[in-house]
Amino acid sequence: MAVIVLEPVTPAHAPALQQLFEDPGVVEHLTFPSPYPPGEMATYIANAIREREAGTRHVFAMIEPDGRPSGIALLKGVSAAEGVGELGYALGRQYWGGGRATAAASAVLSFAFETLQLTTVIAVCGELNVASLRVLEKLGFTETTRALESQAKWPEPRVQIRLRLTRDEWAMRGWRQGSARIVT
Repeated sequence: MAVIVLEPVTPAHAPALQQLFEDPGVVEHLTFPSPYPPGEMATYIANAIREREAGTRHVFAMIEPDGRPSGIALLKGVSAAEGVGELGYALGRQYWGGGRATAAASAVLSFAFETLQLTTVIAVCGELNVASLRVLEKLGFTETTRALESQAKWPEPRVQIRLRLTRDEWAMRGWRQGSARIVT
């Protein structure tokens, strides 16, 4: 896999990301609505930019070598005072299975622990999202709790798994940015 660049999302990314998120399979396990409303990505990016300026959310577009966005990777709920943030990521269906999620998440974790100096990053993942659970496991996350969650798009509540990774655990595993890098 070629190096994927992660860059802070801008309004220019909205059309390509909107198209990716309109695929119900992409948002199936996420808190994003389904069907994904027209223009929703532009609104999401505008909010992300405001929250980046406040230091509480850092959303990156994953950029393929050909210049096209393939998804997003992010830290949300960032609290510098508490030293915590929550990892998230989503890829267009055509980019699944190539190691991009692991590479992008690794780059975001490096950003969280080395640049922002967070002490803990959490992740919340649906029990049915086996591929994403595997990514989190490879990165060293450990399960802390399970809970049922309901969303309008789901016919019944689903088990959501909360996981955690500390800066010390990250450092012990020796992870460093590999096939993805963040540019600001």
